[in-house]
Amino acid sequence: RRSRGSLIRGLLLSDKSKTVALRTVDLQSANAGLDDGLLPSIVREVAFLQRLGETQHPSIARLIGVEIVGEQAHIVTEYLKTSFAHWFMQLRPALHQ
Repeated sequence: RRSRGSLIRGLLLSDKSKTVALRTVDLQSANAGLDDGLLPSIVREVAFLQRLGETQHPSIARLIGVEIVGEQAHIVTEYLKTSFAHWFMQLRPALHQ
């Protein structure tokens, strides 16, 4: 399960031609504060994104970076124009034939 947070599209500062997705998760409202302050689901999600990035598949967004600032986790990934839900909905008619 993906941790909840706000999601915005932006440009990578080091390469303004690269569009990225930035998700910000408020650790305080997500009941963080246990262990070292990171919500276990965020740790699992980042580890999963790192492993997915090794696949080099054009439909899988690669993890660019993660930063914890105060009580917020910022997760930066590649921006993909097509979401999984959109791709799956296009696939559905073919599955029913």
